[in-house]
Amino acid sequence: MVQVSQEQATWATHLCRWRQTSCLAPEHRRNPRSSGEEVKATMLSEKRRMDLENESFVVRCLARLWRFLTTGRQNDAGWDEAPPPEEAGRPRSAQKLSRPQSVFNPGDPKHVAIQNEAAVNRRKLSTELTADENALQEEVQRLRKLLAFYESLVDELPTPIFAKTAKLRFCLFNKAYEEFFGVKRQNLLGRTLEDAFHLSEEDRIRYQEEDTTVIREGIARHYATEYDTPTGKRQAMYWSKGFGDRALGTWAEVGMIVDISEQVALKRNLAAKVEELKRVQQKLRYMSRSDALTGLANRRPFAEYLALGMDLAQRKQIPMCMLMADIDHFKQVNDTYGHDNGDMILKAVAGMLRSSCRAKDLAARIGGEEFVILLAATRLEDAILVAERIRKNIGDTPLLPDGSHVTISIGVARYRPNESPQAFMKRVDEALYRAKESGRNRVCRG
Repeated sequence: MVQVSQEQATWATHLCRWRQTSCLAPEHRRNPRSSGEEVKATMLSEKRRMDLENESFVVRCLARLWRFLTTGRQNDAGWDEAPPPEEAGRPRSAQKLSRPQSVFNPGDPKHVAIQNEAAVNRRKLSTELTADENALQEEVQRLRKLLAFYESLVDELPTPIFAKTAKLRFCLFNKAYEEFFGVKRQNLLGRTLEDAFHLSEEDRIRYQEEDTTVIREGIARHYATEYDTPTGKRQAMYWSKGFGDRALGTWAEVGMIVDISEQVALKRNLAAKVEELKRVQQKLRYMSRSDALTGLANRRPFAEYLALGMDLAQRKQIPMCMLMADIDHFKQVNDTYGHDNGDMILKAVAGMLRSSCRAKDLAARIGGEEFVILLAATRLEDAILVAERIRKNIGDTPLLPDGSHVTISIGVARYRPNESPQAFMKRVDEALYRAKESGRNRVCRG
């Protein structure tokens, strides 16, 4: 049996630990006293970096350890074989070292046990590696199926969707995007907008700058825009947002385009309908407040304006006068020249009355051939002058088909405080009646 000194045994222990920890993880290299279980766990965690020829490595380590135990230490510079006895007295540089004989004996039970243990560890490690590889392949297949499912899910959405990497390259878009712009995935995936031609050059430059800002700042943008598509101009709402993980340093952009062409067209049609409805409402309002034949105000606005003038006269003593006019012998005109000519005369008289009024006055037709004019902020003397001017203008104008003239009689009165509308109109009507009784074609005050 080989005798080993205490010093050789100590150095052998250190060498064995160094061999064990030289291929371990850094955290175990700092702890040379790691247990066998810790070493084994570390080796299994780094099994992909180890050579499958583990058995040869272990055998070489044991052979070197055994050689050291049987030959001893030479000097502090390193460990090597011991010199033969005849070379022991010569200097180190002159010594001839002999190559040790093989230290393994195939028949030694200890050696057999070591080899068996190494084989078991190798098979166990190979089994674990195979199991991990199978699990990894299964996980890859699962992720591929999940990705294919998500891609199919996105393709079923009717809205164009796209995604870009931090380098502004398309990494995803669905079938709706292809159909909207008339592009193919194989021609656009992995490319930037600079390589795409489904947008105008101006839009490509603008979107490139905008996408850079969105990804860098992680913000969202949305606005209405218009695209030239194979089917024509399309109105759309554009939305995009930058997102990412600061810890991983990964950034990207996702976007969506909502086609609102139908909604915009519907909005335009609705706006046109609203405008048409407003025009109809204005027309109906005009028709409800005006005389259909002459275009003058009818009784409804006349009553409203009369009430307003009476209120101002009572509260602020602002005078208001009323003129009531009637075409003389109008029934005879209708019988002689026909109703069409009669209507033409009514329109002509209404036009003269309207032209004689100021903006703050109101002319209205309240009967067949009866007209009234409300003169706001007007004294009775001034109202009589207006009535005389109207009478003279109508009487001097040939209105009948044969060049004949028609005349008009007018009654004038000023509103009195605390007088009712009925009483006020009755006084004006009485003045008109006196003008008729006095021979027509004249003005009477009430």
